[in-house]
Amino acid sequence: MIKTLPFLVLVAVIGAILVLPSLAMAVPPCLVGNPSEGLGVIPTWAPDNFDDCNYKIQEGFSGTLTATLPYDLYLDLGDGKQVRITVTEVKGNDEWEATKFDFESPYCISKVIVKGDGCVNVYDYSDQPYGGTHADQGLTSTRKSDGSYFGISHISFCIPEPQPCIPEIASISLMSLGIVALGAFVFLRRRKAIATTTPQ
Repeated sequence: MIKTLPFLVLVAVIGAILVLPSLAMAVPPCLVGNPSEGLGVIPTWAPDNFDDCNYKIQEGFSGTLTATLPYDLYLDLGDGKQVRITVTEVKGNDEWEATKFDFESPYCISKVIVKGDGCVNVYDYSDQPYGGTHADQGLTSTRKSDGSYFGISHISFCIPEPQPCIPEIASISLMSLGIVALGAFVFLRRRKAIATTTPQ
């Protein structure tokens, strides 16, 4: 028994070395932001190095002069089109940082990644009707343990294709079938009404 005790201690130490780092990685270093105020999309947490969207803006989210709210920033999409970002809330005084914004896009956006200090908020719109959205309001950076927001360092937008949000083929077919069925119902009902009121 005495001989096996050091062995058990050694096993416990090795297990702690292997398990504790993975547990630390699993716990987010910050809290996710609130659901967006427009569509109610709940953000998910991602690590600091996560960024898989194809359009990024990182200028204009901090400053040393008084911020006049709201103010607009524009992300150039390279074809004459732009995403408009409207900053609606900031924190700090002499040196302020943006914490909340709205956006509006000419193209369908499937995901918005909001980078703060230490981690990322991911707003996923892929389950919205037509696979995305053109606009949303009240997106935020991640929060500290006391509930206050980190300052935004940059925002990325996932735009799968430079086109508006359009319904899927299956949705179009189902909608068309519904319209045809409704038209047939109205036609038959009117025909029956005419036949009933026609003098014999």
